[in-house]
Amino acid sequence: MLTVGCSFGLLFLTALRPYSQCVVLGIALLGAAVLIIGRWASIAEQAPQKALVASVDYGEHPLFFFKRADYWGWILILSAIPIFFLSHHLCKPLVVKARTVSKPTIQLEVAAVEPPAPEPVVVTKFPELNVNGLVCNGTRSTAVVNGLTVGIGEKVDGVRVVAIERWGITVEMAGRERHVSLPQ
Repeated sequence: MLTVGCSFGLLFLTALRPYSQCVVLGIALLGAAVLIIGRWASIAEQAPQKALVASVDYGEHPLFFFKRADYWGWILILSAIPIFFLSHHLCKPLVVKARTVSKPTIQLEVAAVEPPAPEPVVVTKFPELNVNGLVCNGTRSTAVVNGLTVGIGEKVDGVRVVAIERWGITVEMAGRERHVSLPQ
């Protein structure tokens, strides 16, 4: 229950997503601290009990371990591993690529007409693009290109952004695509 609750907490609290590894490490360190404190308390508690005869033996109750801090320390430590993997599985960013919409074609019967001369092939030269930052958030992903914030489908310097991924963007110009990566 703790594992699933913490994993969904990391999923829905978007402010914690970038720090999910730190949160999981904090849970594990908290568990280690509680384990050490619980062991220390149980050692300190056992010393006087050896000298005195206790009227009630709490060790006989089958659920007595719930009151022990070292038990909860082990629970926190052991639940940190599945929390880490489950939160990373649930928080995977979606890679969204814009899809092209096909236009309906209309066929007309035309009497013998000579086809027009083919147009000269124009070599497309992509402009210089500098990707300064990315925010991958599904269909609302944005990128900072040449100082401008653009989303999927928007144009910057004559090229249209067709995909935003964690490692860069894909742009399209005159039917040709090009991938632009983040600077190293």
